[in-house]
Amino acid sequence: MTRPIRVLMLEDNTGDAELTIHELQRAGFEPDWVRVDTEQAFVQRLDPDLDLIIADFQLPQFNGLEALHHVRTRNLDVPVIIVSGTIGEEMAVRLIKEGAADYLLKDRLARLGVAVGQALDAHRQRVEKRRAEQAILRMNRIRAVLSGINATIVRVRDRSQLLAQGCEIVRTRGEFEHVWIGLCEPSGVDLYWIDPEGSDVPNAAPPPPLEQLATLALDRGRPVFRSDHEDGAEGHAVAVLPMEHLDKWIGVLGLSANRDLDNEELSMLVEVAADLAFALDYIDKASRLDCLAYYDPVTGLPNRRLLSERLEQAMQMSIEKSASAVAVVGFDQLSSMIETFGQSVVDDLCRSIAKRLEHTLGTRKVLAHFGAGVFAVMFPGQIAGAALGHAIEASIMDPLSEPFELHGKELRLSVRVGIAVAPGDGLEAEILLHNAEAALIKCRDSQEHYSFYSQEIHQRMSRKLNLENRLRVALEKDQFVLFYQPKVDSKTGELTGVEALLRWEDPERGLVAPGEFIPLLEETGLIVEVGNWVIGRAVADYRDWRARGIGIPMVAVNVSPRQLRDKHFVDLIGHAVDEVGEGHLELEITESVLMEDTEGSIKTLGILRELGAKVAIDDFGTGYSSLSYLSRMPVTALKIDQSFVFSMTKGPNDLAIVTSIISLAHSMNLMVIAEGVETEEQARLLRLLRCDQMQGYLYGRPNRSVPLPSR
Repeated sequence: MTRPIRVLMLEDNTGDAELTIHELQRAGFEPDWVRVDTEQAFVQRLDPDLDLIIADFQLPQFNGLEALHHVRTRNLDVPVIIVSGTIGEEMAVRLIKEGAADYLLKDRLARLGVAVGQALDAHRQRVEKRRAEQAILRMNRIRAVLSGINATIVRVRDRSQLLAQGCEIVRTRGEFEHVWIGLCEPSGVDLYWIDPEGSDVPNAAPPPPLEQLATLALDRGRPVFRSDHEDGAEGHAVAVLPMEHLDKWIGVLGLSANRDLDNEELSMLVEVAADLAFALDYIDKASRLDCLAYYDPVTGLPNRRLLSERLEQAMQMSIEKSASAVAVVGFDQLSSMIETFGQSVVDDLCRSIAKRLEHTLGTRKVLAHFGAGVFAVMFPGQIAGAALGHAIEASIMDPLSEPFELHGKELRLSVRVGIAVAPGDGLEAEILLHNAEAALIKCRDSQEHYSFYSQEIHQRMSRKLNLENRLRVALEKDQFVLFYQPKVDSKTGELTGVEALLRWEDPERGLVAPGEFIPLLEETGLIVEVGNWVIGRAVADYRDWRARGIGIPMVAVNVSPRQLRDKHFVDLIGHAVDEVGEGHLELEITESVLMEDTEGSIKTLGILRELGAKVAIDDFGTGYSSLSYLSRMPVTALKIDQSFVFSMTKGPNDLAIVTSIISLAHSMNLMVIAEGVETEEQARLLRLLRCDQMQGYLYGRPNRSVPLPSR
């Protein structure tokens, strides 16, 4: 098969030229060639699209060195091969220094094919290297802009502020005269102008040329550039670039500069516009994720995290931490109601409870919903004892004792309230909440309407200590077992791996679910020993499957915060990877754990990845991730929390969150795994959204046997 090449030949001897072309053809090339024999003709024929220049070293009024000079001064990257009847060693060295790819003697043209092949290959490698270097330079040039925008996304939650500050970042760090962003809205395009001093003037019109180019750019769907340099001006340029993300127009980015914009800078601006579009779209979706981090999606009330923060603030501000009380509210029937009426009816009931409590509590008290029908109320101010009890009866018990009308049904609820008061019941918000929850448990056990935290409840905590001791015995006597749940490829349904799930075989109670003992393991520090056992057991099981010819591609284990911080953890993972092989062990770490110490997490995860372990962010979306930090995390996958998977079929907002998470992950070249897939409708939606893998009861429940998919 011949290889076409475009050749410019500098040769005054027609016979020598034809002989050279014959040698090229004999070597497998198909030259499209033109011969010149003067300096003027040579210069006129120079073209960056040439593949090769073959130049006779000595012509009557022109020579190879001069030819090389013309090529070099025009910045043409075209290989030049010099041929000559005779050439000395000193001249040969000089030719190479001046940029010749090779030189040949005319009586040894048999080497021509090899020389041309080597020159073309070297040129190709040089072009590829230059392109890579240019890409790195371009990324370095926009890094200051993009890092500033990402930092703004993390800090700013108001879109107008984001636009104004984003414009200023691009203008100052990109060294432009003016920068504006026009956003596409149903009513038209809103423009946010940044003047040369950097202050923002919302809704101001841009200069007419930019406004005209903006309309043209959106109509054409591609960037539009204009330079006054062509009209004799002092190199003033304007550019307007459409901002598009996921096939949706976000707006336009307009810039003006007191200089010409070269091709490299124009390419940079295209990338900046694309990244700004991503950032603007992401901040809208990130605000929804942020809302989920602080607010309950069912009722819209603050969740436990936000209530805890506000309670901590109130306790820190109060004298001797004595001005705060918290009441945790629960209902006896909700679990059975879910089975009877379904989750959607109970969600509607929770919303009705929230509205009634908001009406009776007023604005001075903070109402929160922890989920699963558990509410909490923070009572700021100096209130305790009987006065607090009367306030709870009037604002919580009495209103909730009235029936609820829901979907044509009258529902009456049995209300229970656990109460804890600072400072006696706790000096920190989480301790106070924990003690109020303990009082609620006591309420349910004793069938009281409400109960204050007391010494009796403290005694219950001693039983918790007993449970801790039993867990230590369980570790010593090998009472822990692993169950495995399969993960499957969303497209093919093939097994992609398994997740190891910890269970406790208690001789007295039988199989104990992890939710009953893992929090205590974490609290006591036993999780490090138990977690190490899990990794060792999973590795042993994996090797056993492989020895038996059972092809399980990968085994995943959950990693706790204490494990990740343990000084021996990295060595443990290194030995585990040696046992199973690189790429066959995945570590699942929750998002909140990674964000506790971002820099430390980045360093540790980098070491784990170098060892050959894969890393997945578990329960993604339930915590709070900075875009700039997340992009630096050396992880391989994001796991969508099962709460999002459950609710995404209920409405467009939840579906948009899942869409955002998948888009974010894929933009960072991360695998996406959906947890808790239980219905075919959920699986179908996830496939449409290009989720990579799925895990849940639809494909197999956790079990102790070989974890193969059930579908």
